[in-house]
Amino acid sequence: MIYGSLFTASPPRRATTPTQIGSLAKKKDRNVYDKRLAPKAFVRLTMEAAKKYIRDFGSPGDKWNQTFSPVDLRHAAVQLVEQFEAWYAADYQSTKRG
Repeated sequence: MIYGSLFTASPPRRATTPTQIGSLAKKKDRNVYDKRLAPKAFVRLTMEAAKKYIRDFGSPGDKWNQTFSPVDLRHAAVQLVEQFEAWYAADYQSTKRG
């Protein structure tokens, strides 16, 4: 699912918003962020990316939920969590008002 998580570079507009990312960042600020639960925040994004991938590159009869298993979607969500945490450590902390 590497290509699926990379395909989210141009996600559908409603799949994730800066508000959702900001919400996770605020949870990290308050020390209530749970890394085990964080992939749930990215589940919708990975599902929307899988649907878009099938629309753009799949055959007419392909179904996104048969092409990408729940394990694939979970793996992509975990990769997105890692990217979020890297962003939080590098960019968010440096731009945060203190």
